[in-house]
Amino acid sequence: MDDNRNPNRTLPPPLVSALKDRRVVLFLGAGASLEARTSSRAKPPTGYELRDLLCDRFFGGEYKSYDLASAADFAIERHGSIIVNQFIKDMFDAFLPSKPHLDITRFFWSAIATTNYDLLIERSYEATPERKQNPVVVVGSNDPVDVKMRSVTDPVEVIKLHGCITRANDTSVPLILSEASYDTYLDGRKRLFQRLEDKAYENVFVFCGYRIADSHIRKLMQKILPDGVTRPTHYIVCPGVSDVERSHWAAKKIEVIDLKFGEFMELLDQELPEFARDLHFVADDDGPSIRANYRAKVVESDQLGDYLTRQVTHVRHSMEVQVQDPKAFYLGFDTGWACMKDGLTIPRGVVDDVLYEIISAESDLTNTKLLILKGPVGNGKTIALKQVSWELSGIGKTVVAMNDGGVPSGPELEELSGLVGDRVFVAVDQVSQCVGELKNAIQHLCSRNVPVTFIATETDADWNNYCDPIAEFCDAEFRVRYLSRREIEALIEKLERHQSLGDLERLSKEKRIECFEERAERQLLVALHEATKGKRFEEVVIEEHSRLPADAAKLYLDVCTLHQFGVGARAGTVGRLSGITFPEYQENLFKPLENIVQVRRDQVTGDYAYFARHAKIADFVFRGVCGDDSSRAEQLIRMLRSLDIGYSSDRTAFERLTRGHSLIRRFDSAEHIRALFEVVADISTEPFISQQWAIFESTHKDGDFDIAREQIELAKSKEPHNPTIQHTDAELSRKAARVANSPREAQVLRMIAREKLGEMRDQKSRYVFSSRVKLLLDELEEVVRSDEPDNGSLDQAVEIIERLESFLEEATRRYPDDPEFHECDARFKAFLGDGDKVITAFNRAIARDTQNPAVAIGLAKALERKGDWQGAVDTLAEALQKNPDIKRHHFELGRLLINGKTLDLKSAVSHFSQSYDLLDDNHEARFWHAMTLYFSGEIPESLEVFEAIDKAAHSEFRKFPTRESNSVEKKLPRYVGKVLNKNESFAFVEQAKNPQHIYANERNSEQSAWNRLVPQMPVTFEVRFSRRGPQAYDLQII
Repeated sequence: MDDNRNPNRTLPPPLVSALKDRRVVLFLGAGASLEARTSSRAKPPTGYELRDLLCDRFFGGEYKSYDLASAADFAIERHGSIIVNQFIKDMFDAFLPSKPHLDITRFFWSAIATTNYDLLIERSYEATPERKQNPVVVVGSNDPVDVKMRSVTDPVEVIKLHGCITRANDTSVPLILSEASYDTYLDGRKRLFQRLEDKAYENVFVFCGYRIADSHIRKLMQKILPDGVTRPTHYIVCPGVSDVERSHWAAKKIEVIDLKFGEFMELLDQELPEFARDLHFVADDDGPSIRANYRAKVVESDQLGDYLTRQVTHVRHSMEVQVQDPKAFYLGFDTGWACMKDGLTIPRGVVDDVLYEIISAESDLTNTKLLILKGPVGNGKTIALKQVSWELSGIGKTVVAMNDGGVPSGPELEELSGLVGDRVFVAVDQVSQCVGELKNAIQHLCSRNVPVTFIATETDADWNNYCDPIAEFCDAEFRVRYLSRREIEALIEKLERHQSLGDLERLSKEKRIECFEERAERQLLVALHEATKGKRFEEVVIEEHSRLPADAAKLYLDVCTLHQFGVGARAGTVGRLSGITFPEYQENLFKPLENIVQVRRDQVTGDYAYFARHAKIADFVFRGVCGDDSSRAEQLIRMLRSLDIGYSSDRTAFERLTRGHSLIRRFDSAEHIRALFEVVADISTEPFISQQWAIFESTHKDGDFDIAREQIELAKSKEPHNPTIQHTDAELSRKAARVANSPREAQVLRMIAREKLGEMRDQKSRYVFSSRVKLLLDELEEVVRSDEPDNGSLDQAVEIIERLESFLEEATRRYPDDPEFHECDARFKAFLGDGDKVITAFNRAIARDTQNPAVAIGLAKALERKGDWQGAVDTLAEALQKNPDIKRHHFELGRLLINGKTLDLKSAVSHFSQSYDLLDDNHEARFWHAMTLYFSGEIPESLEVFEAIDKAAHSEFRKFPTRESNSVEKKLPRYVGKVLNKNESFAFVEQAKNPQHIYANERNSEQSAWNRLVPQMPVTFEVRFSRRGPQAYDLQII
């Protein structure tokens, strides 16, 4: 620096302080690159020089009177964008960083933004081993910024507003070669400017490399520093500034620093020496707390250390927690782990079930596992997950919980498991938000036999809608059910202890219990509000909103609009919507929204986000405040326009706000949904939007099939091999066939639908199964509902039923909990209920000596439904005389013999034993064989079959007994045994002739009897079966 020109120069103290706090955004223009050189010492071209170079290269020196953008357009029109962009890329690729650029890497920045498309920033970080941060380069609005930031340690976002030479041929973010190109090419990077605007509320911007009189910098500042908002003073580094210019910028809260870029960096180094740059962020010398679990005194890799710091929390009883108000907790306001440390939770049976599953397999140190806690919204899944994690930590297990913004990562968890020398448990709440990452982590860990158990939660709806890719990895599923009487009593005791009874306080203990039992079929969150407030849940939350001041009520509605989908409203999003910055929220709105809105910090991006107490509350607030289609559409459009889908949480919200089926449930009018999609199509051109629009138009009763076809064709043109788009395309043809003008047209449309399904890569996916089954059901409906079916149509019905039986059998075996297949099965049975037509069709097929086993089975089922049990038995017996090796015939005959008025148990066991062989995967047949063996007293043999099922069957297969007793269980006697031991919510019972102890769960017995059970007490009980064998139900004391 020229000290004679700048004697005693210092930087503004607020700027130095902001840099210490990592609140400075460095903004670089072309002037900041002027000191860079090529290996031959060539300087970077100015805009005019670049224009001349383009004209020399492509037009022999002509057209230099035009501006840069026009010259570039002419070159692209004549020679193509690939050749022109390659010329520009080669030119700028040759430049190497100067000392000021290298100095950038030695400081901590909130972010770096640049209008340059060279690689000087990236190369500066690459060339500096002692760099403070690692660059995460973002060029377009849709670049997944938080995903990239998770992939490196100490990330700093580098926003390249004018594009980058590494993506010169990316048509969504072409290089901006001049100011005139801004408006033309803004679409693909519009949200980048919004992101910088968000940062301007709390961070200090330093602009370097711009001329003070340049209209370019004025236009930039208008985009990211709008007038009329509260923000810090920003700075522009520029030499030779007049007093008039300085005053002009000061009026806009922008202070001029009269230095060159290199001088500025040199002075920054003097005023903030190396040792002072880390003072505010000194790491704990002892390292992560989880090191106490390592089997040796070692230090983890930098990658794992960063992962443990930003993406997960080490769950331990000694952990520091936020203060938790008990009264707020019981109304859904959960601040984290304080509820566990302060003992606010109650024992839940499902927690014991999960712990039993884990502890019973404790010796297995090879397999990666996934356990799922499922249930309705508001039933206590998150708290149950915390209870499981806390209990595991208490018995010395290594447990980590995913932070907001964190995701499962295979390499880091593999390293952690190796360091602790034991199984690692990972708690993942709302697993639908990280399905892809969890799938990758499980595949990575499974391929290396790493002992990691993921314990995750999700609602039933979101599991079915979003979690298909991880369903195959699920080892056990646990239902978070409604409160049992024991749990109600424990909850009332907690409410009383923490003075949180509310309206229950004036009632007796029994009346308090009655209050909860009246609401036993409602979610825990709802029951707590209604019992303690004495009003319906929706009344409570709507009244709460109506009492808020106007600004707070508006912000709360915006928060609820997003949190109903399980995601938070980022502070930047809320700032754009309401003009309320995060500091203003803390100063003015924290008090009115205390215990109503929760603020959480994303440790990956550093952003703050607002949440309601619970997604269930958010849903009621949104529906209650936005009471009609117009207000809902207006609110959703406001939110959609403000989201930045470069962030995973905003992308999740954007996708869930625009799902066709979801919008149909939320709106009465098709016109409002259509208008919303028209707005969304201007916001995003992603094929997902066109697909969802097509789903809406083809599903809604007032939908338009022409628009649906137009939208799905648009989606296919962008992603022709996307399986979900392919499936929607096939479904569109299927649905169109249902409203076709003629049978011939319907037949053609179904043929087209089948062709499209055949193009899908995974022919065993539930989507393909679903559509194939529905196509057959549609065809069967036409035949069965026709007034006078002819012989040809009856033959067709037999063929359709044969195929339906096969598809439904395989579909329900592969996807036993998918409600869609159960609905299809019910629809199928309803058609078969038109008995005479079906029986006639099957008899015609048998008369022709058909070899298809489904015909005899279909006829037997039709006769059974009609009440002719003996006719059904005779049909299958005759079929077996013709071909005794048909296993499906043996299975159905065994089932009939169990169901009959006269029980023939011996024959049933024999037929079930012949309904499978040792090489097939027909576990349903094995299951019925095992049950009937148990029924006949051959208990050891039965348990051997159950053991074989448990080892070989798909993880989803009969994990629990069914809700209703099956025909074998209904015929079993009550057994006699004694209680061996008893836990809070489960016990083990000994039964004569059974070498194994039988599991019993508290929820499957009367509460009064259960509470009196003690070890060695004699009992009687019913038996129900799961894949593991018998379970004891309805324990009664002898």
